[in-house]
Amino acid sequence: MNQNARWQAKVIEAILRSGDRYDSRVWDANPAPVSTHDHFYRGYAEHFRTELQAHIHCIEMESRSKSVSEAYDETFQWIFSPSSAADQKWSNFVHFLEGNQGLYWITGKPGSGKSTLMKLIKNDQRTAEHLSTWAGDKKLYLSGFYFWCSDGNEIQMTLEGLLRTLIHQALQNFPHLVPLLFPKRLETFVVFGNQVAWEDPWTLSELLCAFKLFIRETTKTNKIFLLIDGLDEFNGNYSQQVKLIEFIQSLLSSDVKLCVSSRPWNVFEDTFNTRPSLRLEDLTYKDIERYCSLNLSNNLGFVALQRGDPNVASDLIENVSTKASGVFLWVILVIQSLLEGLTDGERLSDLQRRLDSLPADLETLFWKIL
Repeated sequence: MNQNARWQAKVIEAILRSGDRYDSRVWDANPAPVSTHDHFYRGYAEHFRTELQAHIHCIEMESRSKSVSEAYDETFQWIFSPSSAADQKWSNFVHFLEGNQGLYWITGKPGSGKSTLMKLIKNDQRTAEHLSTWAGDKKLYLSGFYFWCSDGNEIQMTLEGLLRTLIHQALQNFPHLVPLLFPKRLETFVVFGNQVAWEDPWTLSELLCAFKLFIRETTKTNKIFLLIDGLDEFNGNYSQQVKLIEFIQSLLSSDVKLCVSSRPWNVFEDTFNTRPSLRLEDLTYKDIERYCSLNLSNNLGFVALQRGDPNVASDLIENVSTKASGVFLWVILVIQSLLEGLTDGERLSDLQRRLDSLPADLETLFWKIL
């Protein structure tokens, strides 16, 4: 072995060793003082980690999560209700977070607010607080992904997109795992340079291997909660959907818990019907009523009409809420139409006729408004 090869082997060995030894200083974001040799190896390690994150990242990763609407003014707060009534139509979510059940399924009609609810769950501090009961002495790690069917955004509809997003998030939180997850890329990086290391495209086998290694290593000291939204937006036929479900279920363990959402398609019903779950349109009447009331009450014209005939105004809000059948997006479009009517000087009876003329089906309503 010539001198250059021995030097490359030494660099690789040092970086790989830094990933699993007790002091992962080479990968620390804010390391303590180290020796000259460690400083040298850290330079290589940091360069590789930066390049890895840049190449595994794709612009579309954050686009869907950013575009999902925030929960409107205290809506969906029932998800954190600590107790369930005997006749409740859904599995208590707090019990799921704190207990040992592995997977929770949120389902509902298109436009019912599944993604908004998932975003609330992911970002609300109460989720972590309840999960801490389940985590016990271990640390807690939360991560999420939104499947999304959109033109020019195909990566968000694939298993590759799911894995690259979750791995990218993992690398940001656990940088010391970088050499363990992608040792072949690291070796190529050191021996042949940065450009050659990224010539080969990502493969599912490489990403699956890396993600499973991440799960194995991270669960030694952490419990993991993953949220995966929009399974029905996954771009695949029935057999590919089944494989996606099998992958999701393969992640479940005493240290890994998942919350997933989808429309109530048979492929998901058949798999998740025995799991804790909720059907969103069964639970959002009060949320929709609140949305209607607050938005109409912010209009001075409606307030004036409401003073003149409060019962008819109340009936209008109730009729909108009932006709919505749990579809939040339908309500948003209808309220916009009613507000336009108020701008045109319509009376409550005119607004009711306007409501009656609007189709109850979301897609039909969408095309009518366009």
